[in-house]
Amino acid sequence: MDEPAEYQFDAVGDSLTLEASEVGSGQFSVVARYADDEDHAAVITTVTLTDPAAWADVTEITLEAQTAGWVGVEPAHIEGVENPELVLEAGREYTIAREDGDGLVHDLRLWDENDELVDDYATELTEETDVRQELSVTATEELAAYVCAPHEMTMRGEIDVVDEFDFDD
Repeated sequence: MDEPAEYQFDAVGDSLTLEASEVGSGQFSVVARYADDEDHAAVITTVTLTDPAAWADVTEITLEAQTAGWVGVEPAHIEGVENPELVLEAGREYTIAREDGDGLVHDLRLWDENDELVDDYATELTEETDVRQELSVTATEELAAYVCAPHEMTMRGEIDVVDEFDFDD
């Protein structure tokens, strides 16, 4: 990313549009600074930008279960990202795996936009620490989110299903 000063607001009502292709995929903090030093700054929100092109060759996704949120493990562009958005191509087969990160009870479920389970895509609830559970998934437009049922308020990420990865535009 370029210097943060290039992304500052000069007047009330200013807005800024950034694309993942400009700054890369990942989580970014929006910081309000009230003076020229760090003591007068606060993170007011965190946003995640996702570059769909980064997902074109992905067929395996691994998430670590932490009660505070899912943490991306693989592919590399989601490593360390909390509740990363998953971009899948319709009709394509994927393996989505969950690994335990904190020893508490977790599962992995794929939901539609009405928070209903899609095609029985769910792992068993388990609190075992050395367990890796996998779902074999065919991406469909119905998929909207991945969640841990006992911790759905914090362990929830979006799924974006695209018709195809076509970047010739």
